[in-house]
Amino acid sequence: MKFVPGKGLLDGEEVVAEFDVRVLTIYYFISQTGKRVKKAYDIEATTFDGEKLDVQRVSNLQNLSYFDLWPQIIDAGLDRKQKKGLLLRLQQTSRKAKIVKRLLIESNGFFVLEDEQHILTLGDVVLEDSKTDIEIVTPENIIRLRWKPHHNQMVFPISECAKDYLNVCPGVSEILFSGMLLAAAKPFFIEAGYNPAVCINVFGRTASYKTSLVKAMLYPQKQVDFIASLINDRIPNTVRRIQECYGFPFVLEDYHPAESRDKNNHQINMIDAAVRCIENNKESAVVFVTSEYLGGAESLQGRTLQVEIEKSKVDLNILTELQRKSHLMSQIVYSFIAELFKNREAVVGDIRMEYESLLMNGERLRIDESGGYLQIVAKLYEKYECNSDIEFSSKLQEALITQKKRQQKNMMTLSLREDERYIKALYEAIHDESIYSYKDENNYEFTKTEITFRDRACILTKAALKYGLEKHLNMKVNMKKVASILDEEDLLKHDAGTYMTKYKERRVYCIYIDPLKALYECITGKR
Repeated sequence: MKFVPGKGLLDGEEVVAEFDVRVLTIYYFISQTGKRVKKAYDIEATTFDGEKLDVQRVSNLQNLSYFDLWPQIIDAGLDRKQKKGLLLRLQQTSRKAKIVKRLLIESNGFFVLEDEQHILTLGDVVLEDSKTDIEIVTPENIIRLRWKPHHNQMVFPISECAKDYLNVCPGVSEILFSGMLLAAAKPFFIEAGYNPAVCINVFGRTASYKTSLVKAMLYPQKQVDFIASLINDRIPNTVRRIQECYGFPFVLEDYHPAESRDKNNHQINMIDAAVRCIENNKESAVVFVTSEYLGGAESLQGRTLQVEIEKSKVDLNILTELQRKSHLMSQIVYSFIAELFKNREAVVGDIRMEYESLLMNGERLRIDESGGYLQIVAKLYEKYECNSDIEFSSKLQEALITQKKRQQKNMMTLSLREDERYIKALYEAIHDESIYSYKDENNYEFTKTEITFRDRACILTKAALKYGLEKHLNMKVNMKKVASILDEEDLLKHDAGTYMTKYKERRVYCIYIDPLKALYECITGKR
């Protein structure tokens, strides 16, 4: 068959139709399993006078309505023979049509095609272990998540960039840095047969530079895609987004115990839902929580790695530089993942070997397992990216040991009854010089950071008692409950009808030290 303008589509001397149709391109759309799931055809029409119409895509060549595709073509008068002839024309031209294979990406992770080719997608990053004629199609909801730095952002050497992230807050930044690397490297752990369900709670007092450090370290290119508000966002939407951010970090910001019990419960329930999500869905983000502290949710704290930021440890010069060059983390992660992918089989083997070495020895806490995954990714970074010149794994191990001791101490406190918890905290706070300064009676000024003593009793204001307990426990305290517990244990010298007494014309708490010490020793088993 051939088409002649002014005559139409001809089969020999017979006119098949007064217009022409041709298949230009055949598309094979391939699922993530590597199987062909459907075809599509780009077809072009030419009118009687030779005008070429816009190319249209159809999923089937049978029973086409040419008028629906091109209103310029009138096909109502076509008989059965003409329709059959047009179908034959499409089939003939399809033999010489361009073939395009497209892989339809539906989520991040590893994919293996029929020819054993491996592909890794992480948002806008697509890595292939060999060249192929397959086009990779990534939808907007995935490609908007960005690890790949712009070319004009590239800075070298990578190891120098990494040192700043490790040194900005010693004892904390090593953990955050490894958490970021783990988020992107998670597909390799899943390939090795493990699910690194890691949730890190980054907490610190107000003005400890917690928020500034988190923003400098924990967000890739576009913050809004990787963050949810613990107060304002809905739990189902947040859980869905955590799953969509597989291969990336996700931050739940910003936990504050609320006056309303409903709001407080909403925050705890969202954190719990996030942790359950990453435990039950291996293809999910590494979750970070930012907070001043994490209340008294004992079971939840046992399933998260608690990392405390201290203001005095933050290097403001480095932090300022990291804030100015916010794209550096994306560059570091992109380079790291590219190296892991080049050595995919060796990396999977290393993960299995390190896991058995670190985590298979006897009973372990959930927080030990989280720390183990972070140590594995640190070893991978040293081996495949920048050797050991930055002492990453050794610094990380020291940071994890320190934070684990703090967390275990906090977990032990949470396991106590409420009255025991307050008594233990009060005794330790009174003897903690980082919380209170000790003043003689002549120099005592009733501030919240000062205490004084008289006749084997500790004297402090209500604000000081509240400050000391909250700083030591890292949680809000109910002062009415605290006063009631101290009174029930006969620890208070007080006036009638109140828990307080008058000292230098001011109302203060007067706490007997010797019975407080006896109760403390009973609680801690020292007696």
